[in-house]
Amino acid sequence: MFQQSRRAITVGLCIFSVNLFAQENPPAALDIDAAMAHESRPSVDRQYDNHFYAEQVLSFAGVQPGVRMAFIGSAGVYYTSIASLLAGPEGKVYVHNASWSVQEYPSVLNNWYGRMVNSPMHNISPIITDMDEIDFPELLDLVFIDRFYHDVVRNVPNDVDAMNRAILESLKPGGHYVVLDHAAKQGTGTSEAWPIHRIEESVVVEQIEAADFRLVDTSQAARNPDDDLTGLARRDNMTNTDRFLLKFERPES
Repeated sequence: MFQQSRRAITVGLCIFSVNLFAQENPPAALDIDAAMAHESRPSVDRQYDNHFYAEQVLSFAGVQPGVRMAFIGSAGVYYTSIASLLAGPEGKVYVHNASWSVQEYPSVLNNWYGRMVNSPMHNISPIITDMDEIDFPELLDLVFIDRFYHDVVRNVPNDVDAMNRAILESLKPGGHYVVLDHAAKQGTGTSEAWPIHRIEESVVVEQIEAADFRLVDTSQAARNPDDDLTGLARRDNMTNTDRFLLKFERPES
């Protein structure tokens, strides 16, 4: 029953976003300074600007004018509004979340709706699926999983490989899969995903490379050497964690 309802929600929101904005002419894509300062960004996002390193993170990911991309696990949606402004009217930003996550946290729909309505680019569309059934209406340049990989591991561990392979099939050859997540201590593997929302970086690399991706770059943009890697990576402490940032590529052939 929920399978049908979640698809109806997804389709309904997409149709609504298209119809609502069909007659408007969006502006050209913005640069990062203009995007960060833009009035359409929610005030709740701005409190994190000194902690989430949007310029470095989104530049590393390859968010640029015309990019066709998706955020996975986008309930937090901090980067969504900025990416929408950077992608511009020729770009597309799909915001995806897991059906089980939306059931548990239905407020995500309000988060999405506000950003869809307020973005002058009108290029944001929601997608809700199970994690092993990720699919988009087109092949993408970029898929970015934002502090959610560990949540898949902790909630539906059997879906992790299927999720990575579905993301591979969602990308154009040469497209990128970017992972941002809270680091756990070396040797802990996935054991900290449930209690403190962290995961060992090397395990993520191993799992994604097993799905035929190739690790092509890493970034220090969100690292915090003062984090002892033992704290709960949620709410108040979420901005102070040591976060790894990885870029994988779908091979050309």
